[in-house]
Amino acid sequence: MEYETTFSDQTTADVAVRDNMEAYCQYNNREIIPDVIDGLKLCHRRIISVMLENDQRMKGATLTGHVMNQLHPHGDSGIYDAIVRLGQPFSQVHPFVLIKGNFGAYGGGEYAAGRYLDVQCDQFTKDLFLQNVDRRTLSYIPSETGEGIEPAYYVPRLPSALLTGSFGVSVAYKSVIPHFNLISVCNLVEKFIELRKKYPMDYMNRYSEIAEYCIPDFPTHCFIRNKNELIKSYSQGKFDTSIIMDGMLEMGPQEFNLRTIPHGSAFEKVFKKVGDMMNSANFISANFTEVNDLTTGTEYGNLQFKMKRGVNPFDILEELKKICTFTQSWTPIWTFVDKDGYICQMNPMQLLEIWYLARHRSILGALKFQNIDLFKQYRKLMALIIIADHTDAVLKIFKEAANRDATVPVLCKKFGLTREQSEYIAALQLHQITHQGKDDLLKALQTVKEKIEKLQHKFIDIDGIILQDVDFMRKTYGPICQRRSLLPTFIGAIHLKDYGGFIQFSSLQEMAHLIRRWNKYTSYDIIMYPPGVNNFVVHTTAGVITDEKLDLPKEFKAVRLEVVKLKPRSSVSLKNDTISRIDSIVSFDKRSGIMAHVATGFTAIDRDFKMRQVTTTQVPKRNSFDALGNKSDIMYFNGVLSDDIVIAAVNDKLPNQIDLVRLHEGERYKKPLLGKTKIIGMWKFGNPIAFTVPQEYLQRCGTKNVLIRKVEDFFDKDIKVTIFMTKHRTSTGKNLVMFAKGVDVLSDGTLRGDIK
Repeated sequence: MEYETTFSDQTTADVAVRDNMEAYCQYNNREIIPDVIDGLKLCHRRIISVMLENDQRMKGATLTGHVMNQLHPHGDSGIYDAIVRLGQPFSQVHPFVLIKGNFGAYGGGEYAAGRYLDVQCDQFTKDLFLQNVDRRTLSYIPSETGEGIEPAYYVPRLPSALLTGSFGVSVAYKSVIPHFNLISVCNLVEKFIELRKKYPMDYMNRYSEIAEYCIPDFPTHCFIRNKNELIKSYSQGKFDTSIIMDGMLEMGPQEFNLRTIPHGSAFEKVFKKVGDMMNSANFISANFTEVNDLTTGTEYGNLQFKMKRGVNPFDILEELKKICTFTQSWTPIWTFVDKDGYICQMNPMQLLEIWYLARHRSILGALKFQNIDLFKQYRKLMALIIIADHTDAVLKIFKEAANRDATVPVLCKKFGLTREQSEYIAALQLHQITHQGKDDLLKALQTVKEKIEKLQHKFIDIDGIILQDVDFMRKTYGPICQRRSLLPTFIGAIHLKDYGGFIQFSSLQEMAHLIRRWNKYTSYDIIMYPPGVNNFVVHTTAGVITDEKLDLPKEFKAVRLEVVKLKPRSSVSLKNDTISRIDSIVSFDKRSGIMAHVATGFTAIDRDFKMRQVTTTQVPKRNSFDALGNKSDIMYFNGVLSDDIVIAAVNDKLPNQIDLVRLHEGERYKKPLLGKTKIIGMWKFGNPIAFTVPQEYLQRCGTKNVLIRKVEDFFDKDIKVTIFMTKHRTSTGKNLVMFAKGVDVLSDGTLRGDIK
């Protein structure tokens, strides 16, 4: 036996293992990590490719077979699972597959088998990946099945890497990409193009310009708690800040209804967990009589917790949230893969850049192809025009030539045509040469000239083409792509006095719903937040919480809630005509009398009912409120600092009447001569007004809450308006109405149309 003496064509085991492992990792990355341009994993792209080629409704099993046969020769169960997930509204912000049948539900339950589901490419998918995208400009690679080719990646009309979201663990790499709302992505593209033009040298560092559009939007309905912290981090170019999310919970006096938990967790596992806990002595069995799964929809669950009698829902709220994993954090890991399978780390600004360059090249390539096609058409028409007056000579050449190829050089020589033009004429049938007159050909030629001229302008306005695509996608799909991850846009809160808690609301309709649910069980106050104010001071039994970074949850237990425009620095107290301040934020108690947290100053009403502004330094500093302060003629104040305010005043001799008075610096409210007058509220003019009239100032009046949002319209030119609670009228002749059916709130009639 002869042995090989040279090893030049051989390799060592470690090199072979390394090469094979590298190839495996690259393929594994392409399969699990989303592409940097289109945001699709390998299987998802192949599914979309097959659907775009065959725009017919088919069974899920049929589509699975096509994908496996043509592009993805792997397990059918994985392909079918990917198809269904692309069509589930609780898995994608906007589904890519249109599914008819049982595709599962958010609350749990398996989707139907492939032979039962009808699937079809959604129009959104076609508009995103196909319309206005010339396939000739895409990069193609050999198909894994060995037959034909497939796109290495798509170049979508919008950066779909931000739309799709992703979670995957590859070899040594992890990708956790949040979903973005369609409207946010449209805004990002517009802002990015604007920044490129305005700051051509450093547009990639203008993170603060795009920060507000980078708040994620997950497929599962939830609340994003730390919006302010996220925007601050994004403005600094830090996109790995954890996103803190709450699910959706409906809290009532007798039961909780858990509707969703943050994206990424299985809702059905919560029901199984609490169901098992009901069988043993623990928090669930101690506070709830039963737990029922009432889920019926596809986007929400409904896990009902019925409380035992005497249980305060605010006392058990936080513990229940922990058990249900109600609050979770999502830490993005911006890992993507290129077409060769190599890993790259990108943030949203970089994703916009790489998509923009790819889209720019794609549009430019498409314009070049169109330009070539138009010039070919132009030259063909010119050839037809040249021979239009010599049809007899052309027919003679055709008859005398041995074959069509023999006519080409003759046509070139006789009519001065190019070889391409002569080949075109030679390929025509005789009737095609004679059926059009010269005038028609000249008109067609003019039309082609105009198209060529119009096309030349597009070469210098590719950004305009991109913006047209953005505008089309926004107008077409924006209305149906409403944000599901709600931001803390609360406009007020209901204070449930007997339960010691607050529930915030985002609309007047939601406020009416909360009042109907709770008014039979407790008295309440309505707190309307001033526009643009998002700083809170929360008083709890354990102390004071100043909410600087994390926005308040929708429901929380507290003794008192203050909403301030500027971050407060001091606490000011008025008790027994003595006023004092402490340079810290302290908890409110009955010993403090009238107290407010202020930044630099506040507005006060003195004993003569004159309005004046007071700076914090004018109030004597004390180490505690038990120490004596300075005697003061101030009768009422709060943290508002303004030279234009509205006060609400009541008088014990004039029951069921409330005076709303507009005051400026130094002006005085002329109180009634008889009786004792009391200030019950103070607001900056223009801010919403909401207050509860103390019961001792009402007689045989069932309504005690007042809400006025459009203060400017309510006052008109008057500086004083008296509300007659029982008559539902004002001294200026305005009619007031009940806020909504079953809601004990008197309001301006202009709000009635907003409430159902």
